[in-house]
Amino acid sequence: MSDQKEQNQPQTEENETQQMSSVEQQLADIRSLILQMRSEMNQRFDASAREMAALRQDQAERYADLRERISIINDKLSALQREFDRMRRDIENPDRFSLKS
Repeated sequence: MSDQKEQNQPQTEENETQQMSSVEQQLADIRSLILQMRSEMNQRFDASAREMAALRQDQAERYADLRERISIINDKLSALQREFDRMRRDIENPDRFSLKS
């Protein structure tokens, strides 16, 4: 029996060495996969950051354009209001514009 145990011991050590080697290889593969995933996430984050910056720039430009349009519309409304006020005064006071013959 003792001889059989001695023969089994090197096989057991060899199996353990193979298992350890296999585990180390799996850990190396997992590490490589994690690094690859991290790199992909960083690339996606960078792309998202660029997209966000572009969206912010677009938003700022649209806001400025809208503010300009609002200002132009307000100017037109003010001019119309002045014209309406003048017309109202003319209607309320027709004697101002009566033709004297």
